[in-house]
Amino acid sequence: MRARRVAQRIADGLRREVPGLLVDDEPTVVDGVWTVRLVVPSGIVAAEVLAGTESENVPWLADETPGRLRVPFSLQYDDEQQEQLVLVGAKVIHYLRQTG
Repeated sequence: MRARRVAQRIADGLRREVPGLLVDDEPTVVDGVWTVRLVVPSGIVAAEVLAGTESENVPWLADETPGRLRVPFSLQYDDEQQEQLVLVGAKVIHYLRQTG
């Protein structure tokens, strides 16, 4: 299934760029969009990650469980678009870790 392959690639990329990040690579549809779910690292506020990804024009989504976020993706995303999801998220998380 293509959704599983795309989700696995995004999850692997997030784990590579943000070591220790907990990512569920099982794709889930939320509000009509495929998503990958992750746990926000300790010491980081989920709302700040959402604001950061929004400001980078690659918005992530809030999850129904506090401390969790969802990375939305399309099955039509090419490799570059998938990697952009990873790199923007990693950039925001690294920035928030540094600024505490």
